[in-house]
Amino acid sequence: MGGHVHSGFLALPVVAPHLKSGRLYAIAVTTLRRSTAMPNLATLDESGVKGLDVSQWWGILAPAGTPREIITRLNAEIADAVKVPEIKARMVELGADTVDSNPDQFGSFIRDEIAKFRRIVKAAKIAVD
Repeated sequence: MGGHVHSGFLALPVVAPHLKSGRLYAIAVTTLRRSTAMPNLATLDESGVKGLDVSQWWGILAPAGTPREIITRLNAEIADAVKVPEIKARMVELGADTVDSNPDQFGSFIRDEIAKFRRIVKAAKIAVD
């Protein structure tokens, strides 16, 4: 469908309360874009580790063969839901950034992620069963 959530090596939604309490200290986010929840926290790219764009993300998927009109409707409903001020505020509070995308863009994102990590696994010579 569309829309996904980005965070860093340790998922910001998980560590955000610990960062805010001072029990953890973050050095950077691993995405090319700064986090909405922590805009003062630099990216690794800004810190000199150029080109790194790694995030943990979540999305809503449907089974292959689901009719396009159902996918389109679900995408629209989910996109509307994450724009509700209380939901958006809660996402930011948890350290999550929503990404507005359509089903085709989300599909491309997933394919790009697979290709990116396939290259990393191959370069690192990690055995895959």
